Amino acid sequence: MRVNINDKIAVPLLERLVRSSERPETRLQALASLDGLGSLKKPLVKLALIDPHPRVRENAIRMIESTTDREIQTEALQLVSDPDDKVYLQLALTLGEWSSVEAGRALVKLAQRRLFANPS
Repeated sequence: MRVNINDKIAVPLLERLVRSSERPETRLQALASLDGLGSLKKPLVKLALIDPHPRVRENAIRMIESTTDREIQTEALQLVSDPDDKVYLQLALTLGEWSSVEAGRALVKLAQRRLFANPS
């Protein structure tokens, strides 16, 4: 059976894949599909932001770039110490889109981390 990705009937299946798939590629694809359908809900975003795989975290940050939800922004700010360079870069780009004081402080922390990690 072929599933039409524009069909909202796929949403529960995609949500289940984000929550339970062992493959990070599958979790990421399901997350992106939900985002494309406009069906990405807060609990799944929070789950993706703490995913064990850095590519899932990185893309979850990208997907919330335009959010104004303070709770989601606060969750993303927790990634300021994430060890993965791509998560670090995406967080910096996303924080640049947010106008909160907390986002500014997090950007300073990211800059300090980079500066002190590579003193020249």
